[in-house]
Amino acid sequence: MNDNRDYITEAKAKAHDEKRDVDRAIQTDRTHSFFRKRTVSIAGVFEGMFLTALMALVPFLVFAGLAMWSFNATEDGVTMSWVFVLLAVAIPLFVLYRALTSKTDEPAEMLTDLIGGFWVGVFPYLLVGGLVVLAIATWLGVSVLLVLGILCVGGVILAGLTNQ
Repeated sequence: MNDNRDYITEAKAKAHDEKRDVDRAIQTDRTHSFFRKRTVSIAGVFEGMFLTALMALVPFLVFAGLAMWSFNATEDGVTMSWVFVLLAVAIPLFVLYRALTSKTDEPAEMLTDLIGGFWVGVFPYLLVGGLVVLAIATWLGVSVLLVLGILCVGGVILAGLTNQ
């Protein structure tokens, strides 16, 4: 028992070594994750594009349901408009579920980027255009499709005249 070992110094040295090892592991992990290349799979990109196309379909479904309901396009307009409303509610729920349960990050990332761009950059124009079509059709007392066709042809002609 005449051992002159200094247990306190050994314990401090061991703790210091362990702390140094943990710090080195953390630095290595941060460096590795910084320089690691992301792998992008084609299946993930196609899944993201499919989900984005589904989400872009929702405003059109809502608009079609609203137009059918307001103009009583069919005799069964009430039932058909509810089908459009239910599809417009079910699609975002399905897309959210698929994006959250996807095996890759591409669908969720692509979805957020493209949907954000759609709602900010495209949807206001669609909404205003739809309201203009409905207002003109109501004012003239003609079909929505007739007014939409006239405005589309007029827009193509106007675009052709301004590009000269």
